[in-house]
Amino acid sequence: MEQVGAVLLLFEGEPSRNEVYAAVDSEREYQEYVVDPAIAENDPSGQHTLPAELVLMKVYLDRAMQLFASRPSQETTLDCVRKIAGIAVRCMEKHGAPPRMVPREIDQQQEGVRK
Repeated sequence: MEQVGAVLLLFEGEPSRNEVYAAVDSEREYQEYVVDPAIAENDPSGQHTLPAELVLMKVYLDRAMQLFASRPSQETTLDCVRKIAGIAVRCMEKHGAPPRMVPREIDQQQEGVRK
């Protein structure tokens, strides 16, 4: 793995969850300082509304699929995936992040119902 500043450039093998989160954090830092043309086009107010964030995720998903179809490069495609993850994080930062119930919590909840 090579690191320049806070940006992880390459992973050898499968990245750890911490490395993935660091890459997403670097994307969020970048998003705070740069106005992406796709954002300006799809959310001219700059308010990052929930619908605008969903459209942006779709724009970058479409872009990732087109890039991969035209020149299959995992690195280029994963660049778009990192952007999508950053947009999703920004969306949850602004609009809420409901937690996912994990199986043990479900089991505990069901035990409480049975008693």
